[in-house]
Amino acid sequence: MGQPGGEVRIATLNARNTVDGWRRRRPLLVRQLLELDPHVVGLQELRSIPDQAVSIAREVKRQTESRVAFQRCRTYKTGLWGFWEGLGLMSRLPVVDRASLGLGGQYRVAQRVTVRLPEGGVLEVYNAHLASKEESLRTAQAQRILEWMRSTSSAPQVLLGDLNARPGSTTVELLSASLRSAHAAVHGCEPPKTVPTPLRRGATGDGSVLDYIFVNEHLQVHDARVSFDQVDPTDEHLAASDHYGLSATVSLITPPPAS
Repeated sequence: MGQPGGEVRIATLNARNTVDGWRRRRPLLVRQLLELDPHVVGLQELRSIPDQAVSIAREVKRQTESRVAFQRCRTYKTGLWGFWEGLGLMSRLPVVDRASLGLGGQYRVAQRVTVRLPEGGVLEVYNAHLASKEESLRTAQAQRILEWMRSTSSAPQVLLGDLNARPGSTTVELLSASLRSAHAAVHGCEPPKTVPTPLRRGATGDGSVLDYIFVNEHLQVHDARVSFDQVDPTDEHLAASDHYGLSATVSLITPPPAS
């Protein structure tokens, strides 16, 4: 990212909280995070007590002998659910602003983390985990996020996360009317699936796509792919999460707005 138009790698993963053998999953998750080498990664279902973000940061420090450092930004669910889990964004770029938005329904929230790009300007990254039931509720939550994005600035923007909505759903169609799916922009379609992974033993069917990275008109997408999809070589059911993640490499189409 040392020149204008430099590329930024963004990633997203539903971390599956601290259940399903988290202590065994954590090294696998972090190893793939380091191999992917994103500038920014958004996490969903992140446990608040004990602090799962700290747990991940400690493993990053251990595996890299303190050579890699991510700044952690966390936003937890509303009400008593905030003691259980929420969202987190980890960034190797300087964080210049952060905010959160209550989405209503199932105590859901979204977060916005604004990072500064080395060549100038900023990138706004929105991280969300929409309701798991009722498409109408998810669509309303997506509409709130879109209104929030439109009200902040004309900066380059990314929306990522576990949206609990399948391609062609009302929620995804609403978002696609204003934003572009990074994976679809590169490949012409969404991936075959992002859930389930081998971590979910006994799962049947072809799976579904629930996870996305969307970008606005100020960003060009160079690459997009499924990530965090490796399993432990000694255990075919040990995956980083019950979701696969996604990553996208983007750059600015237009010069960054003054900030």
